[in-house]
Amino acid sequence: MPFVRTRFLILLLLSSASGAALSADNNNMETIEVTGKKPLQLYFNLRDEKRHKFMRYFNKIVQDDDLKFDCKRFAPTGTRIWREVCKSAFDWRIEKEIIDEEISRGNMFGAAQIAKMGNKEQRDRKKELTRTIKVMLATNKEFAEYWNSFKAADENFKNAHSKAFGSLSMYSEEDEDAQDKESAP
Repeated sequence: MPFVRTRFLILLLLSSASGAALSADNNNMETIEVTGKKPLQLYFNLRDEKRHKFMRYFNKIVQDDDLKFDCKRFAPTGTRIWREVCKSAFDWRIEKEIIDEEISRGNMFGAAQIAKMGNKEQRDRKKELTRTIKVMLATNKEFAEYWNSFKAADENFKNAHSKAFGSLSMYSEEDEDAQDKESAP
């Protein structure tokens, strides 16, 4: 037992001595600044957060329930990776109607692909959604702030992606120039 007490006493003395040494060094502290870059995932998360805020505010002020945005999580065919897809209520509704119609015709395997093509009602509702957003941007200052905040975060993400991946980025300016040249007469 005396051996344990001696060890404890030695540890106690050492810890208090090192604490005293640390308190004496506090006067000689220096600040170290680290320079780095934000990870791409941070830009992605910020963009996603601003997009959700925009959609929530839009859903709060829009009158037509069919135009409201709805986000669902699912694993696309052929993968186990879940992802979130946000569409307007009419997009979800019309896709489901087309799939149900195709399945009732016996086209079980091609129903989802046909639903992705959409129909005339879906195209008309998308035009109405675009008009509604444009009117709200012109008339509602707070809505315009949410939109501008999202667009700024989106632009920051695209720029960071382009810098990180260069010409391999889907947002790189080099690709846009190449597409412009290809589409020119």
